[in-house]
Amino acid sequence: NDIASYDPVDMGWGDSNYIDTVFASSTLDAQGKSTYEPKNVNDNKTTAWIEGVDGGGIAESITIRFKKINAAEPVTSITIYNGFQASEVTYQKNSRPKTILLWINETAVYTLHLEDTMNGQRFLVDVQPEGEMPMTFRFEILDVYVGSTYEDTGITEIQFDGIWSGI
Repeated sequence: NDIASYDPVDMGWGDSNYIDTVFASSTLDAQGKSTYEPKNVNDNKTTAWIEGVDGGGIAESITIRFKKINAAEPVTSITIYNGFQASEVTYQKNSRPKTILLWINETAVYTLHLEDTMNGQRFLVDVQPEGEMPMTFRFEILDVYVGSTYEDTGITEIQFDGIWSGI
């Protein structure tokens, strides 16, 4: 079950427009107690989704689905915490996306060029929802920074923000 958690205490854009499901084209098998599930990109921790194919994961993707996004509260930015950020050593050992193609509702909309840094990287977007329909955001890996030890490519967090009209 890849349903992301919802925290009603936070209050803000994400409480009106919360993530319904997170899924991926592939996932690296668990290593002991460590899992690399898609829902890790939305847990506010240093866990990560890591793709599970041979090589650097080119063309692999993670998809985040919102049941709906309020028309009065569009998405204005997406912040990505690149790589597997459990530690600086872990970050360097694993591959990280260099370029991501962002698909919104199955339409390629933005090419995101990420720096090789553990800092959050914020991308301004203009996503105007249409009615009460679900919206999907698929992040497809186009190019990677190669890890020093592992080819596996990961993303620690993906955060959405937008205009919040309040309670």
